[in-house]
Amino acid sequence: MRWDRPLGREEEKEAGVPVRILVSFIQLAALGTVLAAATQAQGVSVPEVLKSGQIRVGGEAHSFDLFVPEREEHAQPMPLLVAVHGAGGDGLSQIRAWLPVARANRCVLLAPNIDNSPEAWDRLYDHPEWIRDAIEALSQSYPIDRHRLYLWGYSAGGMFAFYFGFVESRYFAAAAVHGGVIENFKYQMADFAVRKIPFAYYIGTRDQWWSTKQARASRDALLARGFDVHYVELKGGDHNFFARSGEITTDAWAFLEQHSLEGEPSFDALDLGKIKKALR
Repeated sequence: MRWDRPLGREEEKEAGVPVRILVSFIQLAALGTVLAAATQAQGVSVPEVLKSGQIRVGGEAHSFDLFVPEREEHAQPMPLLVAVHGAGGDGLSQIRAWLPVARANRCVLLAPNIDNSPEAWDRLYDHPEWIRDAIEALSQSYPIDRHRLYLWGYSAGGMFAFYFGFVESRYFAAAAVHGGVIENFKYQMADFAVRKIPFAYYIGTRDQWWSTKQARASRDALLARGFDVHYVELKGGDHNFFARSGEITTDAWAFLEQHSLEGEPSFDALDLGKIKKALR
């Protein structure tokens, strides 16, 4: 399926970003197990983890960046936030932006890495199941609260977050978006939501990609369908999430953490034929 979205380099590269060391997910899980066993034997806190990993689904490898906060032994399960970067970005940039909030609130961060090509984004839209598989695998190594799985997206990632939130409204408790609109202004996409998943929605008044008029249209389409929407226009803000990431992530988390699933999370299989037909 072909999805249209802005492509280009995000203004998110910062000096001093550490070199990422890619390890297989199996290695990552093993490392977490060893660290947990060692620290539990000593009766001290389990240290935080900041690593990159990879999971293979259906013969295709998918990479992601991961942050697991420091926690006490036998700690309560932690919420998890899937943070999707924009076109030309990477998962580590989202980890860095969300790190203060994640540390303060003991939230696990899972940030996919999507290649900067239309084909890569098309594959993500058509087959996002690997994100679920990564979450489920992480749950075997870390205490994750599966009733508090959240979704965040910036720019092209924000447009994906709208879509992913709609089609998997019974898997994610709530979602947040910055600098994006509902894909192609196909507001009927929201009708795929079995549950009215709550959204926090941020747009800069000087965004170079989308006007406040366009963002308000996406907001109004959600409100008209009964969604809970926390909508914020950032006065003087542009498309660059990183310029105001502290303000945005703090506010978004205050919204997200209010929500949890009442029942067990359910990941619904995508009916791509039905989706394509509805979006013509």
